[in-house]
Amino acid sequence: MSQVFKVLGSVFAAVLLLKSGHTQARGTVGDVYIKQDKQWQALKLVSIDSDVPAEPTYHAVMYTPSESKPTLQDVKNLTIQLRHAPLSQAVLSEGWRRLGNQEVTELERAGYVDYLKHNDFNKYADVTGQKVDELIASANAKYREAYALSEQKQFSQALDLYHEALDIFPMFIEAVDNIAFILMDHGQFQDAINAFDHSLAISPGATALYYKAQCYTEMREYQIAMDLFQQGITQFPEKKAAFEEMVNKLNQVLESNRGAAQ
Repeated sequence: MSQVFKVLGSVFAAVLLLKSGHTQARGTVGDVYIKQDKQWQALKLVSIDSDVPAEPTYHAVMYTPSESKPTLQDVKNLTIQLRHAPLSQAVLSEGWRRLGNQEVTELERAGYVDYLKHNDFNKYADVTGQKVDELIASANAKYREAYALSEQKQFSQALDLYHEALDIFPMFIEAVDNIAFILMDHGQFQDAINAFDHSLAISPGATALYYKAQCYTEMREYQIAMDLFQQGITQFPEKKAAFEEMVNKLNQVLESNRGAAQ
């Protein structure tokens, strides 16, 4: 799922997950709801999580607002504006009116499936009829092939295969780090930083933080690098020596720069 949809989903969820004093409506998969604000809005429930029966989470798609009140047939022709939005049960009682029920299409379900892929891999495998072990084995095969190509200096092909591994298993942190290392070795430091940020978002790790700081060092952004290395001392005490060594080196660089400026 792209970062844009993640951000939009988070904003939309923050607006919708408000408490309501009204009687809570209960929806079913395929239910279409409409609501009039400045324009008419429509959403469809594509899945329902009932792990906590008293407080189910609805997963919906949101369509592009329209000037006129849509019919159930109209909804079929509306463009999806938001591919995935998690809603509380209370939301359906906050001005939304059930229009009817229609089959959920694969396109409408795609945002929810992508959300699961990046947030609940076991459920993603179950929903898509796949096996977690087989998916991870496939991703590992791509990873090993990518690593071998990297060792042979075939970096472009290696990057393609690392990305294929990530497409299968988005939480494959080793693949993310190796992508970052290739970019770093080719002087693409900002792209490498972005990749290390991706790695850190999956799971905070000393390696990604250390080499992210190294990228800033190579870019001569010494104060940013210094702050990151100092963060590493606190966050990863078991790697304290490596981070402290770089802090000491950067202190010398900064002192030298200050002396040259005087």
